[in-house]
Amino acid sequence: LLIAIITLISWFIFGPDPSYKYAIPAAVAVLVIACPCAMGLATPTAVMVGTGRAAESGILFKDAETLEITKKISTIVFDKTGTLTDGNLSVSSVEPEEGYSENDVLSFAASIESGSEHFIAKSILQKARSNQLTFDIADQFSITPGRGASGIVNGEKVIVGNAHFLNEHHITIDKKQAQFNSTVVYVASEGSLIGKILLNDNIRSEAPETISNLKLMGIKVLLLSGDQNSRARYVANKIGITEVISEVTPDLKANTIKSLQEKGEFVCMVGDGINDAPALAQSNLGIAMASGTDIANETASITLIKNNLTAIIDAIETSKLSIRTIKQNLLWAFGYNIILIPIAAGILYPVFTSSGVPTPLSPVLGIQGLLNPAIAALAMALSSISVVLNSLRLKTTLLNNKQ
Repeated sequence: LLIAIITLISWFIFGPDPSYKYAIPAAVAVLVIACPCAMGLATPTAVMVGTGRAAESGILFKDAETLEITKKISTIVFDKTGTLTDGNLSVSSVEPEEGYSENDVLSFAASIESGSEHFIAKSILQKARSNQLTFDIADQFSITPGRGASGIVNGEKVIVGNAHFLNEHHITIDKKQAQFNSTVVYVASEGSLIGKILLNDNIRSEAPETISNLKLMGIKVLLLSGDQNSRARYVANKIGITEVISEVTPDLKANTIKSLQEKGEFVCMVGDGINDAPALAQSNLGIAMASGTDIANETASITLIKNNLTAIIDAIETSKLSIRTIKQNLLWAFGYNIILIPIAAGILYPVFTSSGVPTPLSPVLGIQGLLNPAIAALAMALSSISVVLNSLRLKTTLLNNKQ
């Protein structure tokens, strides 16, 4: 508007007579050209196409800011159970201590785990029911996130959890006994170990390829798990992760993320469980599996609807291509204004005053070198259309990359 006013006044003062015949068309042309339609469409159209195409692929971005920052990821931290593995834990074996049976161990564990919603608890309960065991609900039930649970069963203090949890209750676990490639749950009663339950789930088939591709993109990958070290490293070795931090509580997971951030890393946390929520909240960008808990999905910025890890690569590529398209749109919109506003204001008038406007340009610049307002309107419309078409091209680009 200011440029249009300056153009109008300048032509009235310095233009040839009758000055209004030059001033008004020039000012109108400037107003039309300067319409910010293209700039207003540059970002939202690209964001809309990018997030829409991602949604079709099973990737839900929480908002436009998430789409923008995903490309900044420098470190990705993965949870193990339910994220790198399918989360379908099943009891592979029950190893009772002397004087106890497998069913004794399962019954005590099921009594405690009946008060928990954790993957492990559900698996133990399923095994107990499949064995047609009856068990009482524990009294004075207490849960320690990332460690285990305890309660009173038939008057006995029962503790179910990992080695750390039992050690905290002064029940010693032999280090050699703790070296398993399975997830191990220890069961103790009245201060003594009565047995252990071994559980396994399958590593996601796409996990090795996803980790490899992330490394090729220059992204640092880390496994962060509450499970025992031997099981965490077993999974990490299978899929190509070298950095492993295991046997951590939910709070320690969040602190680990914070420590990485303090080193200048832009951290993405990928998880699915209640224990991952603090780390998801602490991270710069949280990604949750749709099959995970509600709190994990609510905390995360991206949800993977199809529970496929390769979607992480697609999310990063979508972010990069969307931001590149936004920059292209803005460059075109600004370039259009920078070039055509001076022409609309009459900068070419002195050039063609003596020589006249070349015949091919006369439909655009008339006979005096002033931009026709109707042509200015057409140029403005074409600018907006070009921005929209460039954004729509993003959908085809993402589809080709996916294939």
